[in-house]
Amino acid sequence: MDIYQDSKNNRRMKQSEDIYKLLFKNNGTAMFISEDDSSIALINEKLEDLIGYSKEELEANMKFEDLIVADDKIKFKCYEKQRRKDDKSDNCELRIVDKWGNIKTVLLQIESIMESKSIVSLIDISRRKEFEERIEHLMYHDDLTELYNRSYYQKMLNCLDDVEQLPLSIIIADNNRLKLINDTFGHGQGDKVIKLVAKILKKSTRDRDIIARWGGDEFSIILPNTDIDNAKKVIKRIKREVEKVNVDIIMPSIALGVATKTDISQNIEEIIKLAERRMYQDKLDSKRIIDNAMIISLENNLTVSNYESKDHIRRIKSLLLNFGKILSLDQENINHLKLLARLHDIGKIGIPQEVFNKSTSLTKLEKSQLKQHCEIGYRIARSFQELLPIANAILFHHECWDGEGYPQGIKENRIPLLARIISIVHYYDIRTEVDSLSHQEVLKEMDQMKGKRFDPRLVDEFINSNIF
Repeated sequence: MDIYQDSKNNRRMKQSEDIYKLLFKNNGTAMFISEDDSSIALINEKLEDLIGYSKEELEANMKFEDLIVADDKIKFKCYEKQRRKDDKSDNCELRIVDKWGNIKTVLLQIESIMESKSIVSLIDISRRKEFEERIEHLMYHDDLTELYNRSYYQKMLNCLDDVEQLPLSIIIADNNRLKLINDTFGHGQGDKVIKLVAKILKKSTRDRDIIARWGGDEFSIILPNTDIDNAKKVIKRIKREVEKVNVDIIMPSIALGVATKTDISQNIEEIIKLAERRMYQDKLDSKRIIDNAMIISLENNLTVSNYESKDHIRRIKSLLLNFGKILSLDQENINHLKLLARLHDIGKIGIPQEVFNKSTSLTKLEKSQLKQHCEIGYRIARSFQELLPIANAILFHHECWDGEGYPQGIKENRIPLLARIISIVHYYDIRTEVDSLSHQEVLKEMDQMKGKRFDPRLVDEFINSNIF
């Protein structure tokens, strides 16, 4: 009876084992049976598909740990330790490397089936993980600069506002004159400057520092374990990197402020406000220097890009100063004429070069674009305290005495005096130097245009002067 019962039990065990192996083999999930030391005893075909190794390469020759990415091995050991302790089979995300070196993220589950064996299932979640990471990236990164956004910044600020991170420094950075760049050259150029500033901030900080774009032109940096002196060194590095930049249109400029939390009792929001106040003070303190540098940058772009020649500017300046003296202008207006000589056509830098340099006749649209240089120049001049006195002259220097000019078609004495003066001088220089007409030919033309294009009194003064 005992022999019969044993035989019956053996048959049942064999049937169960066969059924188990059949289920194991045909399961749609990648699976293997692991020994206690994590060596691979038996695999199914789905595992071969997942990792590329054959049955012969894996069984009794490799351990599962050999497939795990180095940085995840400790995570796996902790999972195994906890699983054995709790006698539960929770899921664990791990990265494994297939035969060809590709990294895949898998959802791992281990079930003990015998005293020294476990069945391990692996579900490839790489695509899902990539999608989740992409969503997380979009949630926490600024689309333009790839820096962190304000949401992530706030999240990390809360996390890093801890005694272990002290001293904790905050830098606030503001991109000077971004509105001017957007208004003059378009938002595409403004975006280039923003990305350039982001690149400078990355280059000047450590990997562990958190750099975020706060808003349109403002950035903030969290510097853990950084005292005020070292934070100021970061600011110096940023300013040095800005000075190295060689750009084709306008130099970037950044105002910076820093504050440091040294005691856990200090409110981090107050530290940020202090850094902001210092940034605005930096902006005020260096405004004149920044403005002068930007004006020079704009002026250089005017000649480097061949919108205007240095010789033309030099000739215009000489004629304007001499004509101004003949008209008995005061020194203030003489100084304004000096500025006008340099910057009357500054708005041309906002016109596409292909339009400005076109050798064939301009289309109606292109002519309209070219005429916009007066208004662009006006907006530029209005952005700088030093250029405010010549803003209207820049806007109206293509107006005509009879009202047939542009951009507004105003006439006679409604046209500012300085605009009427430079209109005469500019015409004379273009016709003699660019169009190669003789001095007498041009003066004859101008005499015929008085009361039409030019102020009759001023053009008579110009023709009868001895300034040539």
